[in-house]
Amino acid sequence: MMLEIAEKALELTKKSGADEVEAFVGENLVTTVRIAASRVIETKKVHDYGIGIRAAIDQKVGFACANGFSQELSERAVSIARARPPNPDFNGFSEATKPKKVSDICDRALAKLQPARAAELADLMLQAALDFDRRVVDVSGALNVVVERCAIANTNGLAGADETTRIFGHLTVESRGVGESEGGPGWAAPAFTASTRTRLASAPRSSR
Repeated sequence: MMLEIAEKALELTKKSGADEVEAFVGENLVTTVRIAASRVIETKKVHDYGIGIRAAIDQKVGFACANGFSQELSERAVSIARARPPNPDFNGFSEATKPKKVSDICDRALAKLQPARAAELADLMLQAALDFDRRVVDVSGALNVVVERCAIANTNGLAGADETTRIFGHLTVESRGVGESEGGPGWAAPAFTASTRTRLASAPRSSR
């Protein structure tokens, strides 16, 4: 779908007067679960989406971007290119190449993870910190699940799309002994790859 949008942008921008066109479409979905005062207090999901178009006329290059594709965006990129001075270092956009395949950068279990399940996993992280040592009295931090998608295409035949996922969390713990109090942060960013689905499926559901 994103690659289709990029290719549609090429078509319309060429019709608007560009000699060469390159389009990039990107989408980020970030789910964040916040922990404070030893409680899961907030879950939020942020969705960012955008498209950028580079239009070239001779050696003049214009760039325009927006959070959605339209004919006006194509026309704006061409208008900017016409108004710019020539760039003697511009030799055209990249030629089509076969991209190298990179494995284990996207896990479908993470891509489909719902906010409620992310909150349960954050609660498991919280409970693990509280159960680690009886001197732990306060825990704060966050769990983040990131899904990134992108597509790129140009009029030289280059075309491709990609999707990646990440999950990482951090905790700050305050502990108290006899007459003392101290705290410190801890970070965790495990390599959730092909085994992520098994890990998520086997993690117990929170009873809280």
